[in-house]
Amino acid sequence: MELRELRYFIAVAEELNFSAAAKRLHLSQPPLTAAIKKLEAELAVRLFNRTSRKVELTEAGAHLLAAGRRLLNHARQVADGTRVYGQGKREVLRLAFFILVTRDILPMALSRFRKNFPNVYLEFQHLRPEDAEKILTDDLADAVIANHLPTGELLASKSWLRTSLVAALPPHHPLTVNKKISIADLRDEQFILSHDTAPQLTQKAHQFCRAAGGFEPRIKQYCSETLGALALVAAGDGVSIFDSSIEWTRTGATFIPFKEPTPAIQWGVAWRRDKETPALRGLLRELNRAFAGGAIKQPRQGR
Repeated sequence: MELRELRYFIAVAEELNFSAAAKRLHLSQPPLTAAIKKLEAELAVRLFNRTSRKVELTEAGAHLLAAGRRLLNHARQVADGTRVYGQGKREVLRLAFFILVTRDILPMALSRFRKNFPNVYLEFQHLRPEDAEKILTDDLADAVIANHLPTGELLASKSWLRTSLVAALPPHHPLTVNKKISIADLRDEQFILSHDTAPQLTQKAHQFCRAAGGFEPRIKQYCSETLGALALVAAGDGVSIFDSSIEWTRTGATFIPFKEPTPAIQWGVAWRRDKETPALRGLLRELNRAFAGGAIKQPRQGR
């Protein structure tokens, strides 16, 4: 099995459509189909169940997808590591993070880390909060900074703080004169929620409206990006519900705490136990110091 064939298989497995996968790979469909058939013959298994209407992964195909992603990632790490060592570095650390809560903490932590580990190459990637566990278990990162801290035998974590839900309102909304509001006050409002980058938060917002307010939120728009949703709120297009950590950013929206207890959101750092090195422990130490030193401020409880 060649890496090229594995890339072809992963594209089809992720798209579940040969035409879409061929377009993604910049191929015509016949050679892609032939490559998948060749791979199935080589492995002596059926990787896809194909009909005229849909393509589905078999159990063998699902196994190869998970293992193949790890294999391709390892191949990329080998290539990247070789280049890094050629630059005089001695180790690569991969950190994934949710950008909204690392604007202040990362610069402080990395400044200290660099002094003690000048030969470590740091690789960063943006993290969708719900992907934290998958990124770690698939060995795509050595540590993640996020909410919804993952758990597992291979994983360790350090909690920094618990946040709650707050209302995000246009700056001239009548409710902004209040220090706190009830979720029922938003019953007749139109909501703008972030779906793709914060699906778990959106789920908590729906549950909070139902459980504490007794209503189903009227959705005007789902946005793919958190900051896009907040921009629409600031422009007066609707209201929203966000994690109170969002108050650390300047968005133009006004944030008001709720009177009712809201679902708690846990923020911190998680890492793989089997990937601990002196450099990773050093990075974790500096991240914890940066948080403890006030790089992130606790969200306010009223105005």
